[in-house]
Amino acid sequence: LMDVAKSIIRESLPIKCLEAVILAIYLTSDLPSVQRFPLAFKTTFENNTFKHIVLGVFHNGRFGALGLSRRDTLMYKSLKYETLHDLLTEFTQCYKDCYHRVDRIKLGLPVSHDNQSMELSCGSTRTSDSPSSRRRSSSRLAILTQSS
Repeated sequence: LMDVAKSIIRESLPIKCLEAVILAIYLTSDLPSVQRFPLAFKTTFENNTFKHIVLGVFHNGRFGALGLSRRDTLMYKSLKYETLHDLLTEFTQCYKDCYHRVDRIKLGLPVSHDNQSMELSCGSTRTSDSPSSRRRSSSRLAILTQSS
């Protein structure tokens, strides 16, 4: 993946959201105090399904996101959200403002800062308020915040 990121920089070609996440991982790999995790969204608009991914970040007790989208409200989010829930609520509202229904949010495990093992692992976290969804989200949040 790091070779892909270097190629993106070298070629300066247009990229989509997944390539933007790879690039964000590469550009933040030298920042060990920044925890990074993929956030994948599945939405519906006019009976069409759309998928989108950004890189969630956690630093100094605040959450934010790095990414790319045709809509400026669905990519970069500054490090101002006190909880992961606040960040996800912001994204969900932004999707609603674009007339999309959020069907699923996948919260991935933290991405290693080791450039030799670049794995993007997304576990499913539904937007419903079920107890099992809250437990999965809480355990992933605990992993993110343990090292800070």
